[in-house]
Order: sequence, then structure tokens, then C-alpha cells
Amino acid sequence: MHAHSAHLTTPSQPGRRLQWRSLALKSIAFGMALAATAPVQAKTFHCGAGDVPCLIAAITEANTNGQKKNRIQLDAGTYTLMAADNDTDGPNGFPSITGDLDITGARDEAAATIIERQASASPFRLIHVAATGQLTLKRLTLRGGGPFLFPLLSGGGLFNRGGTVTITDSTLTNNVARFGGALYNDGGTVTLTHSILSGNIATTSFSGGGGLVNDRGTVTLTRSTLANNVSVS
Repeated sequence: MHAHSAHLTTPSQPGRRLQWRSLALKSIAFGMALAATAPVQAKTFHCGAGDVPCLIAAITEANTNGQKKNRIQLDAGTYTLMAADNDTDGPNGFPSITGDLDITGARDEAAATIIERQASASPFRLIHVAATGQLTLKRLTLRGGGPFLFPLLSGGGLFNRGGTVTITDSTLTNNVARFGGALYNDGGTVTLTHSILSGNIATTSFSGGGGLVNDRGTVTLTRSTLANNVSVS
């Protein structure tokens, strides 16, 4: 028998470079695919007691950072707005909510974390939600929005322009607007759970809705209270 020796052929140097380049391109493509399919993580902001600039900055970033969900955690305290931030559907204290955002107060009661308009400030509502907005409010008190006596604007506490709003364990009180003293829902979806709308005023007696007005949208109330809201002219 004759022994036959096996000969291994070593690729030429250009061939090696092509192989390594191909592997590198495949690795990059695989990494990009993983990045594309990885879930977008939520971003959480934290604002100290009464820090309105922090709250405004957090809302602004949440509107533009591309995160699937943003959360703002507020320390207990009173957050007093001194002036309107913008004029979307009338003057608003905060930037219009255009993304997916949760704002949560401290502890287990709405009275511990208050968002309000300064009593001597020019009239403006507190919160505006755009059609693309998804806003959840939890354990908050919204008070003093408006008063919209003239011009004839709606939603002293919150105006929802076709977005999705969820309000839980919260209170809207002492807000004033032409229509929907506390809340005006224009073609959107609003869900209130364990919440209170009390002491709000609509400055028209013609379908004014001292507490809230629902215009071509959906409002669901679960174990919530509407009390002592009035419509006057």
C-alpha cells in the first residue's frame, strides 16, 4: 500500500481579506437587525417638589425622544405655573402632549401633589393633549386652570384634541372655562378611575358642562365623582 499524504491548500492573502470582510459585514448586519427588533425602553424623569422648569423640560423631551413610553415621577409638593407655554387651541401651561407619557404624583393621595396656575397669572389651561398624545395622570390634583371668560375657550384643566387620556386617583378642581370647566374631550378617549371633578365652572349655561364636556369622543367613568360643578352665564 502506498501512503498518500494530504495537502491543505492555504487561501491566498486576498482571499483571506475577502473572507474576513464578508464576516465583518454579516456581523454588522446581524447587530443592526438586533437593534431594530430590540424593544424600546421607557425613560423615567424625576422632578423635585415644585420644580416647574424640570416638569416642562421633561415633557418637552418626552415629546421628541422617540421612546415608546416616558414616565415623569413628581415629588410631593405644589407645582405653580406662572405663564402660558404655548397657544395650541388657546394658551396652555405645559407643552402640548404629543407622545406617550405618564405623570405620577407622590404617595397614595392626589392632595400631596398639586399642579396649578398661579392665581394672578393671565388665563391659560393647564394641559393640552394632541391627537397623537397618550397621557396618563395618576395621584395628582389639577386646579386653577383658566379662567377662560374671554376668549371663549374650552377645558380649563385639560383639553383633549383627539388623543387618549387616562386619569386615575386624581382630582380636578376650581378650573374655569367657557365649555368643560375641568375637562373638554374633542373626539378623543378619556377614562377616569377613582377620580373627582369638583368645584369646576363653565361660563355658559348652554350645554356648558361645569365638570366636563364630551364632543364626539368617548368618556368612561369608573368609581369617580362629579360634584358641585356648575354652568353659569
